[in-house]
Amino acid sequence: MILSLEMQNILHNNLLDKKKILFLIRAYNDIDHITPIIYKINSLKKNIGITVLIFNIENDFYYDYRLKFLNKLNIQVLHIFDFLNVK
Repeated sequence: MILSLEMQNILHNNLLDKKKILFLIRAYNDIDHITPIIYKINSLKKNIGITVLIFNIENDFYYDYRLKFLNKLNIQVLHIFDFLNVK
């Protein structure tokens, strides 16, 4: 995966040290498109707190293999239902 020059500079200049990134997922396509980017950022900078928040009320994507993969990398995957106490 190729990151933009600007993103490479941000990652290599330690501008994201001890920072947190929140990725918002609303649809199945979002998971497909953003997972490689999350993986690349996580592999370059281990000290960034990455959280994925799914706010699709029709599907929780609980069994999605990409989200399970991210979870195994210690990336927090949450659903809006986790905050609303609804299932």
